[in-house]
Parts: sequence; C-alpha cells; structure tokens
Amino acid sequence: YVSMITFIDIAVSGVLAPIKEEISERGILYAALRKKGKVIAYFLSVFWFVFLHVPSYSNLFFNGIIGLTLHHFILIILTGIITAYIYESTGKLILCVIFHCAINATLTLSAFLYYLIT
Repeated sequence: YVSMITFIDIAVSGVLAPIKEEISERGILYAALRKKGKVIAYFLSVFWFVFLHVPSYSNLFFNGIIGLTLHHFILIILTGIITAYIYESTGKLILCVIFHCAINATLTLSAFLYYLIT
C-alpha cells in the first residue's frame, strides 16, 4: 500500500506536475511576458510560480503553513528563478521540465525515506 502511494506521489508531483507547470509558467507565461522585457518576465513568472505553490502566506515566518517552512519557501523561489534562467538562456522547455522533475522527485523521495525511518 505505501509503495503504491509513493509511486503515485512520485508520478504526480515528480513528473506530471512539473510538466504542466513548466508548460504554463515558462512555455506560455514567460514567453508572453518576455515581449515586455526580461526583468518583467522573470519577476512575474517567478511570482506566479511561487503563488501557485504557496497556499497561504499567513504565519509563514512563524509556524510555517501547511508544512511549508521558510526553507521550503526559499526553495520554491529558487526553483522559479533557476527554471526561468534555464528557459531564458537555452530556450529549451524540456530542460526546465527535467530540472523541475529532479527537484520534485528528490523532495518526494526524501520525504518518503524520512517517513520510513521515523
């Protein structure tokens, strides 16, 4: 049972979500905003990426939100910035997807391993 849930979590959060997110945030949003300038494209696409990953900003710097700590928040911002940079510098959406998949799969697997050992 646990292994099936883990497989589904990895498939969804590690692969399917990054594909959808990179197509929408980089492939569509960033590409459209890029016509307005690189800074605007970076800022607004990263802002949107963070907004979609953070369900609520209340108590962010105190108790965390729904398991989201300041470390998670920083990781989300950095992932948005790095994927925007990858897309800007290469123009290849697939590289953004691969990077994002690697981040999500690593986080999902580490959470599962933590669950197993505690």
